[in-house]
Amino acid sequence: MEKLFIGEEKDTKRISYAITGLRELIDYMELVQDKNGVYLKEKNDVLVEGRLFIGEMEVQNPIQDNVKIHSMSNRMADKLNVTLAKKTLDEVYTGKTFIT
Repeated sequence: MEKLFIGEEKDTKRISYAITGLRELIDYMELVQDKNGVYLKEKNDVLVEGRLFIGEMEVQNPIQDNVKIHSMSNRMADKLNVTLAKKTLDEVYTGKTFIT
C-alpha cells in the first residue's frame, strides 16, 4: 500500500462542529495501524491523507499538509480558517490546540 485515504463527514453550518470533525480526522490519521500493529505515521512508505467533508461553509485554507477540506459552500456561508500545525496526540489531549 502506498497511500491511504481517511474521511470524516460533518454536515453542519457550525464552525465549532466542523473543527470537532477536523480534530477527529487527525486522530484517525494518527491512530491507523498496519496488520502488524505498527502505526502508519511511523512508517515512511505509506502516505496517510485525510478528507473532511462539511456543510455550507467557506473554507479559506482547504488544503494543509495531508488534510483537505471539502465544503458545500455558498457565498452567504460562514468562513472557517484552518491552519494545522504538526502536533502529537499527547498535546491534543492535554488541551493544547492545533487549530487556529
